[in-house]
Amino acid sequence: MSAAPDPRAILPHRPPMLLLDRVVELIPGVRAVARKTVAADEYWLSGHFPGHPVLPGVLLVEALAQTAGLALRGGPRPGGPLKTVLASISSFRFRRPVVPGDVLELCAEHRRSSGKLHRYAVRAEVGGVLCGEGELTLAEGTRNVKRET
Repeated sequence: MSAAPDPRAILPHRPPMLLLDRVVELIPGVRAVARKTVAADEYWLSGHFPGHPVLPGVLLVEALAQTAGLALRGGPRPGGPLKTVLASISSFRFRRPVVPGDVLELCAEHRRSSGKLHRYAVRAEVGGVLCGEGELTLAEGTRNVKRET
């Protein structure tokens, strides 16, 4: 197992779309585990839903896709992160709402690759209780993602 790097060293995402707080485990090309604490002041919670905030499911899927991106990339790269996009979502099920104060544990495990397509089994848990699971396919690009400095 490699040392846990800062997700910003691997992924091109930045706040507010960087949805991972820290990397817990990283086995390059095989598996990644990351954490995200859902804060009450995250702006999308004020409208989803007023008085009963719930993390939007699309953001849970995005956090899992970022976790899969960690596993795919495996570590910082010279010249910055390569462009990787979410290509498909398969058999995804939401099992429990994610609310402010929850600490998500996000896991992505490599299943198979075909050329530049990489499939991952993903799952999200809070305190050992399953919140969502499914399969995601990432497509890797060949060009660096530009970053503003």
